Amino acid sequence: IPRSRWRRSALVFAAAALVTFIVNLSFIIWAMTRQSDGSNDIKRPGIGVITSGNCQRIKSWNTGAHVVINIISTVLLTGSNYCMQCLIAPTRDEIESAHAKNNWLDIGIPSIRNFWSIALQRKIVWSLLAVSSFPLHLLFNSIVFTSTSSSIYKLYKTGVNNFDRGDISQGLPVELAKLLPDSNTTQYDYLDNQKCLDAYGTAFQSSRGDLVVVVDNGTTFSAVVPVSEYGGVLQFPFNWICAYYYDRKPSCDERLTDIKSNATWTIGYNDEVKGCYSQRREEQCKLLFSSGLCWTVTTLNLVKGILMLFVAYGNMERPILTIGDALASFLRNEDEYTKAMALASKSSVRKLGWDFGSQEFRFIRRRKFAAGSRLRWTTTIAICSLAILVCTLLLAVGLRANRYQVGDSDITKYGLGKAHSDTVLDIGTLSYDSGTLILNALLANTPQVIMSMIYFSYNALFTSLSLVTEWDRIGNGKELKGLRVSSRPQGDQRQTYFLQLPYRYSLPLTVFSGGMHWLISQSIFLVNIEGWYLKEHSTREYDNVMSCGWSPIGIICVIVAGTIMVAFLLASGFRRLRYGGIPVAGSCSAAISAACHPATSEDLEMWTKALRWGVVSKPDAELSHCSFSSGEIEVPIEG
Repeated sequence: IPRSRWRRSALVFAAAALVTFIVNLSFIIWAMTRQSDGSNDIKRPGIGVITSGNCQRIKSWNTGAHVVINIISTVLLTGSNYCMQCLIAPTRDEIESAHAKNNWLDIGIPSIRNFWSIALQRKIVWSLLAVSSFPLHLLFNSIVFTSTSSSIYKLYKTGVNNFDRGDISQGLPVELAKLLPDSNTTQYDYLDNQKCLDAYGTAFQSSRGDLVVVVDNGTTFSAVVPVSEYGGVLQFPFNWICAYYYDRKPSCDERLTDIKSNATWTIGYNDEVKGCYSQRREEQCKLLFSSGLCWTVTTLNLVKGILMLFVAYGNMERPILTIGDALASFLRNEDEYTKAMALASKSSVRKLGWDFGSQEFRFIRRRKFAAGSRLRWTTTIAICSLAILVCTLLLAVGLRANRYQVGDSDITKYGLGKAHSDTVLDIGTLSYDSGTLILNALLANTPQVIMSMIYFSYNALFTSLSLVTEWDRIGNGKELKGLRVSSRPQGDQRQTYFLQLPYRYSLPLTVFSGGMHWLISQSIFLVNIEGWYLKEHSTREYDNVMSCGWSPIGIICVIVAGTIMVAFLLASGFRRLRYGGIPVAGSCSAAISAACHPATSEDLEMWTKALRWGVVSKPDAELSHCSFSSGEIEVPIEG
C-alpha cells in the first residue's frame, strides 16, 4: 500500500473502479444467459430482456437501476477528476522551470494551464482519463431502459337495440360476445363515455385491448360490426375517436380536449356513442439492456481502473497538490526567481509580470471572487446560465406544443422517466435497429456530458474559493497555523483535506453532482414502444418505435437545482475574506512563492512548524519585507 495519502486515495478509487468493472461484467454475463421472456418476441441483435410484466413494477426497477448507475458514474467521475488533478499538479522542478521563463503554474486546483509543463507520461495518462469520460457519460445511462407495450386493438361497433331494454351498463350480451374473437364476456368492462375517452385517448394503451363501442344512430344493428381500422397503431393511435375529422386540421389529438368537454360524443358519420365495452389485458412492459453499450461501458470502466492504478503506483515525482505542499516546498528551498516580489498577488503578477520591484502594503479585505480570474468566473457562470436557459427554452417549447403552461398541475401526470405519448420526441428516427439505439442514446446522454463539463469547471472554481480561504487563514498574522500537506505530516503540519477542498464542501458537491446526473437521466431518456397484438400475444417489428422521451417535471427540477447551484457559487464569491491583509495569491505559483522568503535567522525546519505571515527582516537587507515565519513577526501597516 502506498505511503503517501494522495496515492492511497488514488488506490481507493482504482479499487472502486475495478469492483465496478467486476459488477458490470457479472451483470452482462447474467443478463445474456437469461432466457428470452417469449418465443414470439422480435429477436433484436444486442438487445436483451431483464424482466417483464406490470408497468409500475418495471418503472420501479428502472428507477432503481438508474440510481445505481448514477452512483457508479459519480464514483468514477470523482475518482477520475481526483487522479487528473494529481496528474496535472506540477512538481517543484516543473514550477522552477516555468518561473525561469517568467511563467507561472496553478497549484491546488484542476487546471488546463499546467498541461504543457508536465511530463509526457502524465500528459498521456491525463488525456486518456479525460477522453474515456466522454463515451462513458454518453452511454452509461442508456445501458438499461424500459419498453412500454401499446395494444394494437380492434374496434367494433354495435347498436343500443341489441341490449335488453336498451340498458347497456348491465354487461355485454352473450349472443353479441360470441361474435367477437374472444367470447369471454368477463374480460370486458363497461366504460361510460368519459372513462372510455380517458382510457383510449392515448397513444400508448398498455392495460386494455379490443373495444366494442355502443352507438345510437337510429340504425338497427343485428350484430357486432367490425370497423375498418385498428386502434393503438403508432402512426394514428386513436383517430377513430373523431373519425369525421380524419385527415383534417386541427388533428384528432388537438380536438380531444374539446370532445371530452362536449355533452355528446359522435364517431364515424354522426354515430352518437352511448358507452363502451373494453377488454382487459395484462401489461407487457419490459426492462431491457443493450449488450453493446454494456460492453463499451465495462471496457471503459476497466481502462479507468488501470489508469488510476498507475496514479497510485506509477513512478512519478512527488507533485505539489495543495497550497500547504507549496508553502512547505518554497520555505524549505527558496525560489530565487521571486525574491523581490514579497507583496505579489495573482492579479499583480498578471498585470505587472515579473518586473515587480518594491511595493507599498495596502490592507484590503477582498471578496472571495479574487480566488479566480475574471475569465474563469465568466466561463463557469456563462456555461451554467446557458445550460439553464436552454433547458428553460426547451421546456417552454415542449409545453406550448402540448398546450400546457408551467403552472398547470396536469404536467405532474408525466412523472419522472415515464414514457408518454405527449412527450416522445419526433426526431425522424421512429424505427428500431442498433443504429437508432446508438443515435438516441447519444441524444439522451449529451446533457450528461455537458453536466460533467459544468461540474469540472464548477469544482475547480469552488476549489479556488477554498484555497483562498485557507491562504487568508494561514496569513492572518495573529495565529500560528500548521500547514495542511498531502504527504505524511511532520512537526506541526496537518493532514490535507480531499486534496484542497474541505470535506464539508467536497462531499455535498459530489452528492449534488450525482443527484443532478440522475435527474437528467429521468428528464430525457430512451423510449421503446412495442405494438402488442393481444390475440397473438406477440409484437411485430414494424410496430416498434425507438426514440427519446422527456419529462417536464424532471426538466423543471434540473432548472431549479441548477439555479440553486449558480446562486450558491455567487453567494460564496460575494463573501469577504475573514482576515485580509495578505495579498491574495490564489493558485498562482509565483505569488505563493513570493511570500516564502523568511529571514536568515529562521530555523531550517521552519517548514514543519506552525506559521503566520507578516513583516520579517534580514540583517543585510535595506528594507524589511513580508514572509511566512515560525517566529516573531510584525503586523504590516499601510504605507
